[in-house]
Amino acid sequence: MDWENCILVGSQLSPSQVDELEIALIRDPICLSARAKLLSYYWSHERENGMREKHHEHALWIIQNHPEHDLAACVPIEIAPEANSDWFERAKESWLGHLDNDSRNLKVLANAASFFGESDFELALSLYERGKRLEPGNVFWNERLALILHLRSHGMPNEFANRALEEQNQAYELSAGQAKFVALVPLPEYAVNAGQLALAASYSHSLLDCSVKHRDNPLFGSAVHEANITVALHAIVAGDMSKAVTYLERSYADTCPPVNFLNANTRMLLQRLLSAGETGAVLKYLRYCQKRHTDRRIVTWIHSIESGITPQIARHLV
Repeated sequence: MDWENCILVGSQLSPSQVDELEIALIRDPICLSARAKLLSYYWSHERENGMREKHHEHALWIIQNHPEHDLAACVPIEIAPEANSDWFERAKESWLGHLDNDSRNLKVLANAASFFGESDFELALSLYERGKRLEPGNVFWNERLALILHLRSHGMPNEFANRALEEQNQAYELSAGQAKFVALVPLPEYAVNAGQLALAASYSHSLLDCSVKHRDNPLFGSAVHEANITVALHAIVAGDMSKAVTYLERSYADTCPPVNFLNANTRMLLQRLLSAGETGAVLKYLRYCQKRHTDRRIVTWIHSIESGITPQIARHLV
């Protein structure tokens, strides 16, 4: 079963189709395809009257009855504690009960950690750490730990950023082939976030060197963009403005800027280039991105720069 497609179809259901699926569930309560579509529909319409309650009913049923299933880790399973404390506590009780009954079930452990990733950082962290102890050779746990710690750092060089870099580097060292390329992709950003710009540049050069072998990988565009941006950022901090501009241009010369092209590293680079008077290079980059993305900030920044005003693109600089 293609569960991602079920989620997509569910978000586009009509009210009459929803009624039909609810009736079908009465006849066959364990039909997971119907349950997945309804979960997605109610999650997509959560702000409408009565929809949130229905969403939570289906989410809790999946957690209680199929904690090992892929659906138990999908985005629409989320129950936000701040708005739904009773339902969240019931879900939490179910997850912890499953883990007490089968503490070594790695699939349930991973799903539970994913569920709490945005709602209970300490619990999610402890679950991912438990998984790493139980299965130390599986880079999944290192990468999930790296991601949750990176997000917790809030883009600042702190203990979370340092641990995120350490975990992702472990994943990189443990990987081989295509997986090694995938594990390398986030390392430049993580290293910058940890305040280790020279290390970030080193990772970036490695990424650029090996990326030509992985042009068919979905991460190719992000990898090339991020690596060039990071090398440019390192160059500008070192005072080599010409190199910084060159690598900014290379970031979009061979591939369309990815969806996350305005991440923290890119914004820091653009801000520093503006401060150094390189408005032409920044405008060229923003205009290129404007043709391919609909982010409204781009229009605002272009207008400000053309009016002789330096916009605040980055919140802080390395």
